[in-house]
Amino acid sequence: IETTLRPPPAVRALIAQSRSRIRMRENLARHWGGKFDAQLGFDSNANSGLLDKNIAVTFQGGKLEIPIDSAYAARPDTFRHVTLQSNYQNMLGGEQFFWNANAVSHHFTNEHKFSSFDFSSNASLVHKTKALNFGAAISLEHFVLGKQSLLNNRNFSVFFEKNWDDCQANLAFEHEWRRYLTTPILDGDTIWKNLAFSCAAQTRWGALQNTAVFRYGTDRPLRLRPGGVATRRELIVKSAWRSQRALRIELSLHLAQANDAEGYSPLLENNAARDVFRRGYQVQMQIPTSDRWSLQVNWSHNASLSNLALFRQRGSSFSLGLQKQF
Repeated sequence: IETTLRPPPAVRALIAQSRSRIRMRENLARHWGGKFDAQLGFDSNANSGLLDKNIAVTFQGGKLEIPIDSAYAARPDTFRHVTLQSNYQNMLGGEQFFWNANAVSHHFTNEHKFSSFDFSSNASLVHKTKALNFGAAISLEHFVLGKQSLLNNRNFSVFFEKNWDDCQANLAFEHEWRRYLTTPILDGDTIWKNLAFSCAAQTRWGALQNTAVFRYGTDRPLRLRPGGVATRRELIVKSAWRSQRALRIELSLHLAQANDAEGYSPLLENNAARDVFRRGYQVQMQIPTSDRWSLQVNWSHNASLSNLALFRQRGSSFSLGLQKQF
Protein backbone atom coordinates (compact mmCIF):
# COMPACT_ATOMS: atom_id res chain seq x y z
CA ILE A 1 0.00 0.00 0.00
CA GLU A 2 2.69 2.48 1.02
CA THR A 3 4.90 1.73 -1.99
CA THR A 4 2.51 3.41 -4.41
CA LEU A 5 2.49 6.61 -2.31
CA ARG A 6 -1.17 7.15 -3.06
CA PRO A 7 -2.58 9.89 -0.82
CA PRO A 8 -5.12 8.49 1.66
CA PRO A 9 -8.85 9.15 1.11
CA ALA A 10 -8.94 12.00 3.63
CA VAL A 11 -6.17 13.86 1.79
CA ARG A 12 -7.61 13.17 -1.67
CA ALA A 13 -10.93 14.53 -0.45
CA LEU A 14 -9.23 17.57 1.08
CA ILE A 15 -7.53 18.40 -2.22
CA ALA A 16 -10.69 17.79 -4.26
CA GLN A 17 -12.86 19.88 -1.97
CA SER A 18 -10.37 22.76 -1.88
CA ARG A 19 -10.34 22.85 -5.67
CA SER A 20 -14.11 22.51 -5.86
CA ARG A 21 -14.80 25.31 -3.39
CA ILE A 22 -12.42 27.66 -5.19
CA ARG A 23 -14.24 27.00 -8.46
CA MET A 24 -17.78 27.27 -7.23
CA ARG A 25 -17.72 29.66 -4.26
CA GLU A 26 -21.48 30.29 -3.87
CA ASN A 27 -22.54 28.46 -7.01
CA LEU A 28 -24.04 25.11 -6.04
CA ALA A 29 -26.28 24.79 -9.09
CA ARG A 30 -24.58 21.58 -10.28
CA HIS A 31 -25.09 19.04 -7.52
CA TRP A 32 -23.88 15.76 -9.04
CA GLY A 33 -20.70 15.00 -10.91
CA GLY A 34 -18.21 12.23 -11.46
CA LYS A 35 -15.90 10.47 -13.84
CA PHE A 36 -15.06 7.06 -15.23
CA ASP A 37 -11.69 6.14 -16.63
CA ALA A 38 -10.17 2.95 -17.98
CA GLN A 39 -6.46 2.53 -18.65
CA LEU A 40 -3.96 -0.02 -19.92
CA GLY A 41 -0.41 0.26 -18.65
CA PHE A 42 2.96 -1.18 -17.71
CA ASP A 43 4.57 -1.33 -14.24
CA SER A 44 8.29 -2.03 -13.82
CA ASN A 45 7.75 -3.34 -10.26
CA ALA A 46 4.33 -4.93 -10.15
CA ASN A 47 5.10 -7.12 -7.11
CA SER A 48 6.71 -4.34 -5.01
CA GLY A 49 10.00 -6.24 -5.22
CA LEU A 50 13.11 -5.27 -3.28
CA LEU A 51 15.81 -3.05 -4.72
CA ASP A 52 18.81 -4.84 -3.13
CA LYS A 53 20.04 -8.28 -4.18
CA ASN A 54 21.51 -9.05 -0.74
CA ILE A 55 20.41 -8.37 2.81
CA ALA A 56 22.76 -7.90 5.78
CA VAL A 57 21.73 -10.05 8.75
CA THR A 58 23.16 -9.46 12.23
CA PHE A 59 24.61 -12.72 13.58
CA GLN A 60 26.82 -13.28 16.65
CA GLY A 61 28.00 -9.68 16.71
CA GLY A 62 28.82 -9.59 12.99
CA LYS A 63 27.01 -9.29 9.68
CA LEU A 64 26.22 -11.90 7.09
CA GLU A 65 25.36 -10.93 3.51
CA ILE A 66 22.57 -13.26 2.46
CA PRO A 67 21.31 -13.30 -1.14
CA ILE A 68 17.65 -12.40 -1.49
CA ASP A 69 15.54 -15.03 -3.20
CA SER A 70 14.69 -14.06 -6.78
CA ALA A 71 10.99 -14.36 -5.88
CA TYR A 72 11.36 -11.07 -3.98
CA ALA A 73 13.05 -9.21 -6.85
CA ALA A 74 11.12 -6.64 -8.86
CA ARG A 75 9.05 -8.13 -11.69
CA PRO A 76 7.44 -6.09 -14.48
CA ASP A 77 3.89 -6.64 -15.65
CA THR A 78 1.06 -5.03 -17.61
CA PHE A 79 -2.15 -3.93 -15.93
CA ARG A 80 -5.73 -2.74 -16.37
CA HIS A 81 -6.81 0.19 -14.23
CA VAL A 82 -10.44 1.29 -13.84
CA THR A 83 -11.74 4.16 -11.70
CA LEU A 84 -15.32 5.19 -10.99
CA GLN A 85 -15.87 8.39 -9.02
CA SER A 86 -19.03 10.18 -7.94
CA ASN A 87 -19.36 13.58 -6.24
CA TYR A 88 -22.30 15.39 -4.68
CA GLN A 89 -22.52 18.92 -3.29
CA ASN A 90 -25.48 20.86 -1.96
CA MET A 91 -26.78 23.00 0.88
CA LEU A 92 -27.91 20.97 3.90
CA GLY A 93 -29.57 22.81 6.77
CA GLY A 94 -27.91 26.02 5.63
CA GLU A 95 -24.45 24.40 5.54
CA GLN A 96 -22.36 23.27 2.57
CA PHE A 97 -22.41 19.48 2.23
CA PHE A 98 -19.89 17.51 0.16
CA TRP A 99 -19.81 13.79 -0.55
CA ASN A 100 -17.68 11.63 -2.82
CA ALA A 101 -17.09 7.95 -3.44
CA ASN A 102 -14.30 6.21 -5.33
CA ALA A 103 -13.97 2.65 -6.58
CA VAL A 104 -10.57 1.73 -8.04
CA SER A 105 -9.64 -1.61 -9.61
CA HIS A 106 -5.98 -2.30 -10.47
CA HIS A 107 -5.56 -5.70 -12.14
CA PHE A 108 -2.21 -7.17 -13.21
CA THR A 109 -1.97 -9.59 -16.12
CA ASN A 110 0.34 -12.07 -14.35
CA GLU A 111 0.96 -10.81 -10.81
CA HIS A 112 -2.55 -11.60 -9.59
CA LYS A 113 -1.49 -11.63 -5.93
CA PHE A 114 -0.77 -7.92 -6.25
CA SER A 115 -3.97 -6.93 -8.04
CA SER A 116 -6.06 -4.66 -5.84
CA PHE A 117 -9.46 -3.09 -5.31
CA ASP A 118 -9.89 0.08 -3.28
CA PHE A 119 -13.23 1.57 -2.23
CA SER A 120 -13.38 4.85 -0.33
CA SER A 121 -16.03 7.40 0.58
CA ASN A 122 -15.86 10.81 2.22
CA ALA A 123 -18.46 13.25 3.53
CA SER A 124 -17.99 16.73 4.98
CA LEU A 125 -20.09 19.60 6.26
CA VAL A 126 -18.87 23.21 6.14
CA HIS A 127 -20.20 26.17 8.12
CA LYS A 128 -19.39 29.55 6.58
CA THR A 129 -18.80 32.80 8.45
CA LYS A 130 -17.43 36.13 7.26
CA ALA A 131 -14.10 35.58 8.99
CA LEU A 132 -13.59 31.82 8.78
CA ASN A 133 -15.16 28.60 7.59
CA PHE A 134 -15.06 25.46 9.71
CA GLY A 135 -16.41 21.94 9.47
CA ALA A 136 -15.98 18.24 9.99
CA ALA A 137 -15.34 15.30 7.68
CA ILE A 138 -15.42 11.52 7.87
CA SER A 139 -13.95 9.02 5.42
CA LEU A 140 -14.02 5.24 5.09
CA GLU A 141 -11.77 2.97 3.03
CA HIS A 142 -11.70 -0.76 2.32
CA PHE A 143 -8.65 -2.19 0.51
CA VAL A 144 -8.46 -5.64 -1.09
CA LEU A 145 -5.16 -7.17 -2.23
CA GLY A 146 -5.04 -10.36 -4.28
CA LYS A 147 -8.75 -11.11 -3.68
CA GLN A 148 -8.24 -10.91 0.09
CA SER A 149 -9.52 -8.06 2.26
CA LEU A 150 -6.44 -6.42 3.74
CA LEU A 151 -7.30 -3.08 5.34
CA ASN A 152 -10.13 -1.05 6.80
CA ASN A 153 -9.34 2.62 7.30
CA ARG A 154 -11.46 5.28 9.03
CA ASN A 155 -10.71 8.98 9.37
CA PHE A 156 -12.46 11.74 11.27
CA SER A 157 -11.28 15.33 11.03
CA VAL A 158 -12.23 18.87 11.99
CA PHE A 159 -10.95 21.67 9.80
CA PHE A 160 -10.80 25.44 9.48
CA GLU A 161 -10.71 27.34 6.18
CA LYS A 162 -9.80 30.85 5.20
CA ASN A 163 -10.67 32.11 1.70
CA TRP A 164 -9.47 35.20 -0.08
CA ASP A 165 -9.76 35.99 -3.78
CA ASP A 166 -8.91 32.73 -5.59
CA CYS A 167 -6.94 31.17 -2.73
CA GLN A 168 -7.74 29.03 0.28
CA ALA A 169 -5.83 27.90 3.39
CA ASN A 170 -6.96 24.86 5.37
CA LEU A 171 -5.92 23.65 8.84
CA ALA A 172 -7.18 20.19 9.82
CA PHE A 173 -6.83 17.87 12.80
CA GLU A 174 -7.42 14.25 11.86
CA HIS A 175 -7.74 10.93 13.70
CA GLU A 176 -7.00 7.87 11.57
CA TRP A 177 -7.99 4.35 12.61
CA ARG A 178 -6.08 1.76 10.55
CA ARG A 179 -7.03 -1.92 10.92
CA TYR A 180 -5.33 -4.77 9.05
CA LEU A 181 -7.63 -7.75 8.67
CA THR A 182 -4.92 -10.39 8.13
CA THR A 183 -2.04 -8.92 10.19
CA PRO A 184 -3.60 -7.17 13.21
CA ILE A 185 -0.16 -6.69 14.78
CA LEU A 186 0.24 -3.76 12.35
CA ASP A 187 -2.93 -1.99 13.57
CA GLY A 188 -2.45 1.59 14.66
CA ASP A 189 -4.07 4.95 15.30
CA THR A 190 -2.55 8.15 13.94
CA ILE A 191 -3.22 11.74 14.97
CA TRP A 192 -2.52 14.00 12.01
CA LYS A 193 -2.10 17.75 11.75
CA ASN A 194 -2.71 18.91 8.17
CA LEU A 195 -1.95 22.29 6.63
CA ALA A 196 -3.14 22.84 3.06
CA PHE A 197 -2.94 25.77 0.69
CA SER A 198 -4.60 26.06 -2.72
CA CYS A 199 -4.62 28.89 -5.24
CA ALA A 200 -6.05 29.39 -8.74
CA ALA A 201 -5.00 31.92 -11.35
CA GLN A 202 -6.08 32.77 -14.87
CA THR A 203 -3.28 33.59 -17.33
CA ARG A 204 -3.25 34.28 -21.04
CA TRP A 205 -1.98 30.70 -21.54
CA GLY A 206 -4.81 29.15 -19.52
CA ALA A 207 -5.94 28.39 -15.96
CA LEU A 208 -3.39 27.37 -13.32
CA GLN A 209 -4.15 25.79 -9.97
CA ASN A 210 -1.58 24.86 -7.31
CA THR A 211 -2.20 22.84 -4.15
CA ALA A 212 0.17 21.91 -1.33
CA VAL A 213 -0.58 19.73 1.72
CA PHE A 214 1.79 19.19 4.65
CA ARG A 215 0.98 16.47 7.20
CA TYR A 216 2.57 15.58 10.52
CA GLY A 217 1.41 12.55 12.45
CA THR A 218 2.18 10.28 15.38
CA ASP A 219 1.33 6.65 14.62
CA ARG A 220 0.73 4.62 17.79
CA PRO A 221 0.42 0.82 17.55
CA LEU A 222 -2.30 -1.09 19.36
CA ARG A 223 -0.05 -4.13 19.91
CA LEU A 224 3.67 -4.95 20.00
CA ARG A 225 4.29 -3.79 16.45
CA PRO A 226 7.90 -3.93 15.16
CA GLY A 227 9.38 -0.44 15.49
CA GLY A 228 6.80 0.77 18.02
CA VAL A 229 5.55 4.35 17.73
CA ALA A 230 6.30 6.02 14.39
CA THR A 231 6.58 9.69 13.50
CA ARG A 232 5.28 10.50 10.03
CA ARG A 233 5.71 13.56 7.81
CA GLU A 234 4.25 14.02 4.34
CA LEU A 235 4.32 16.71 1.68
CA ILE A 236 1.99 16.58 -1.32
CA VAL A 237 2.24 19.18 -4.08
CA LYS A 238 -0.01 19.30 -7.15
CA SER A 239 0.09 21.79 -10.00
CA ALA A 240 -2.55 21.66 -12.75
CA TRP A 241 -2.68 23.70 -15.94
CA ARG A 242 -5.68 23.83 -18.26
CA SER A 243 -5.47 25.47 -21.66
CA GLN A 244 -8.28 27.42 -23.28
CA ARG A 245 -8.92 24.37 -25.47
CA ALA A 246 -9.33 22.21 -22.30
CA LEU A 247 -5.97 20.40 -22.59
CA ARG A 248 -4.98 19.60 -19.00
CA ILE A 249 -1.54 18.77 -17.57
CA GLU A 250 -1.04 17.93 -13.90
CA LEU A 251 2.26 17.46 -12.05
CA SER A 252 2.35 15.79 -8.64
CA LEU A 253 5.05 15.35 -5.99
CA HIS A 254 4.60 13.20 -2.88
CA LEU A 255 7.29 12.97 -0.19
CA ALA A 256 6.84 10.84 2.95
CA GLN A 257 9.16 10.28 5.91
CA ALA A 258 8.58 7.67 8.63
CA ASN A 259 10.81 7.17 11.68
CA ASP A 260 10.30 4.37 14.21
CA ALA A 261 11.01 4.98 17.87
CA GLU A 262 12.28 1.44 18.56
CA GLY A 263 14.38 -1.20 16.81
CA TYR A 264 12.64 -3.10 14.03
CA SER A 265 14.38 -6.48 14.35
CA PRO A 266 17.54 -7.84 16.10
CA LEU A 267 18.44 -9.46 12.77
CA LEU A 268 18.55 -6.18 10.84
CA GLU A 269 21.37 -3.66 11.42
CA ASN A 270 21.73 -4.59 15.12
CA ASN A 271 18.08 -3.81 15.84
CA ALA A 272 18.30 -0.31 14.35
CA ALA A 273 15.19 1.87 14.37
CA ARG A 274 13.70 1.96 10.89
CA ASP A 275 13.88 5.16 8.85
CA VAL A 276 11.99 5.19 5.55
CA PHE A 277 11.87 8.02 3.02
CA ARG A 278 9.49 7.64 0.11
CA ARG A 279 9.17 9.89 -2.89
CA GLY A 280 6.75 9.76 -5.78
CA TYR A 281 6.36 11.75 -8.98
CA GLN A 282 3.44 11.75 -11.39
CA VAL A 283 2.69 13.45 -14.68
CA GLN A 284 -0.84 13.28 -16.06
CA MET A 285 -2.11 14.66 -19.36
CA GLN A 286 -5.74 14.86 -20.49
CA ILE A 287 -6.46 15.58 -24.13
CA PRO A 288 -10.18 16.28 -24.78
CA THR A 289 -11.78 14.45 -27.68
CA SER A 290 -15.31 15.78 -27.01
CA ASP A 291 -17.21 17.68 -24.33
CA ARG A 292 -17.15 14.72 -21.94
CA TRP A 293 -14.50 12.33 -23.26
CA SER A 294 -10.75 12.75 -23.08
CA LEU A 295 -7.59 10.77 -23.76
CA GLN A 296 -5.51 10.26 -20.63
CA VAL A 297 -1.75 9.64 -20.40
CA ASN A 298 -0.07 8.90 -17.05
CA TRP A 299 3.53 8.39 -15.93
CA SER A 300 4.63 7.85 -12.34
CA HIS A 301 7.79 6.92 -10.47
CA ASN A 302 8.04 5.79 -6.85
CA ALA A 303 11.10 5.08 -4.73
CA SER A 304 11.53 3.96 -1.13
CA LEU A 305 14.86 4.61 0.62
CA SER A 306 15.66 3.16 4.04
CA ASN A 307 18.47 2.26 6.41
CA LEU A 308 17.05 -1.30 6.26
CA ALA A 309 17.43 -3.16 2.96
CA LEU A 310 14.06 -4.83 3.50
CA PHE A 311 12.33 -1.51 2.74
CA ARG A 312 14.27 -0.27 -0.29
CA GLN A 313 12.16 -0.38 -3.45
CA ARG A 314 11.78 1.44 -6.75
CA GLY A 315 9.42 1.31 -9.72
CA SER A 316 7.82 3.24 -12.57
CA SER A 317 4.57 2.90 -14.47
CA PHE A 318 3.05 4.22 -17.67
CA SER A 319 -0.55 4.02 -18.78
CA LEU A 320 -2.85 5.18 -21.55
CA GLY A 321 -6.63 5.34 -21.40
CA LEU A 322 -9.93 7.15 -21.79
CA GLN A 323 -11.88 9.23 -19.29
CA LYS A 324 -15.50 10.29 -19.31
CA GLN A 325 -16.85 13.14 -17.18
CA PHE A 326 -20.48 13.12 -16.13
